[in-house]
Amino acid sequence: MIKIPPSVLKEALRLLGANAEADNRLLDDLERAYEQLLKVSKPRTVYKKAAVRQTENGVLLDSREFVSKDLKKLLSNSSHAFIIAATLGAETDGLLRRKMIENMADAALLDACANAETERVCDTLEQQLSAEIGEGEYLTRRFSPGYGDVDLKYSSALVNILNTQNVIGLACTASKMLVPSKSVTAFIGISAIKEDRHRRCDECAANTDCVWKKRGERCGV
Repeated sequence: MIKIPPSVLKEALRLLGANAEADNRLLDDLERAYEQLLKVSKPRTVYKKAAVRQTENGVLLDSREFVSKDLKKLLSNSSHAFIIAATLGAETDGLLRRKMIENMADAALLDACANAETERVCDTLEQQLSAEIGEGEYLTRRFSPGYGDVDLKYSSALVNILNTQNVIGLACTASKMLVPSKSVTAFIGISAIKEDRHRRCDECAANTDCVWKKRGERCGV
């Protein structure tokens, strides 16, 4: 059996509302789900470096204005930024659909692993980007459409800038959904100062009904 990476296990357990002391049966089930995922997933990434120009209501990237106070703040110390996209591929969506028909419990485990694996792929890409920036430059945290006041409509703009449909098979629907579903588009600034790379609760879509927040805890993302 393939050993599930620690970062994927931690995130999958978080998504399932479990913890690191989960019983062995759940851990075994997650490892089986992860092994099934790896058999079909085809992780792909693409990125582009673009100059950043501050505007009155947001930022200009690749000749396009993104209206957002949060994005303007994120890139306030950045003259350039990376625009990135990542996906696990259509095969992952196909496996998830089959599992939802066969066994919803197994589908939930697979979905948690797929979400966690998508994050791992993005983290791996960030490590690559860190090696490409110069001395005295630092990456900001990753910031996706849907965070804070960054409208989901900007997913379509990032998809177009990166030509993701042709390069990695990633599209954006008219309803602003990424297809395949286990995909991410995001901005990462190249800052002149070290930035706080943790996401804030007030930027999270789950802020108002977060189970972790209700417990007086943080999700750890």
